[in-house]
Amino acid sequence: MEENPWDQIVEAWMAFNNSERNKHRDFLNLPAFVSAMPPPEKNSVGLEIGGGEGTLARKLASLGYFIHSTDISPKMIQEARKIESESKLGLEFSVENAEHLSFRSQSFDFVIAFMCLMDMNHPDKCMHEIFRVLKPRGYFQFSNVHPCFASTSHSKHVKDEAGVKIAREVGKYNEEGLTPVKWNYPPLPEFTTFHHHLTLSHWIMLEIQAGFVLEFISEPYATPEIIKECPHLEHTVTVPDNILMRFRKK
Repeated sequence: MEENPWDQIVEAWMAFNNSERNKHRDFLNLPAFVSAMPPPEKNSVGLEIGGGEGTLARKLASLGYFIHSTDISPKMIQEARKIESESKLGLEFSVENAEHLSFRSQSFDFVIAFMCLMDMNHPDKCMHEIFRVLKPRGYFQFSNVHPCFASTSHSKHVKDEAGVKIAREVGKYNEEGLTPVKWNYPPLPEFTTFHHHLTLSHWIMLEIQAGFVLEFISEPYATPEIIKECPHLEHTVTVPDNILMRFRKK
């Protein structure tokens, strides 16, 4: 059997996570995602798509949410279960392909996907599966690389004479498809993933065509407090890197 592409980078990904250098996630994206979620309800059960080694699931469990976290990579799930065996937060983990979920219809009260849908080959199939496993009135919340600014095959920061990021140059916006993303944080090993670029309107229409109704949208950017801790995130005040949306199943 051919190895899952994400299995090939698990060691590099875990080294990156454990290095405390994923500041964009830890100081901006993840807190924004958590704060946007409706409060946990008694006996509610959520499904996480593309949860990787379980960072978000563990954070939500500490706040009272019950999460069944999934990922397509068996090695990622192995890492998540290893951490759960030590932390004992009551989380469940399983290997799942989001395009063909094994769960029964209307099994979950909410579904979340944190910075992963852009990694999938067929996000339209994922949307229909997520809609299927959600209970009526359940919600689906996800965050992605911002399709207008950060996921196109031509996207780069514009800097002034002092090297400060003041704008973003974007092109080929309507050219959809997979683009390589290199992760280079020396001395950690370099690795490459792929983002599936779709236009913003295409992402929203995928949800609508699956049957969802949009109820929340946000473009997180760094506050002065975040910038003090992470000066390199100041550019998000001018141009956001990510987008966060929540849809409801009527």
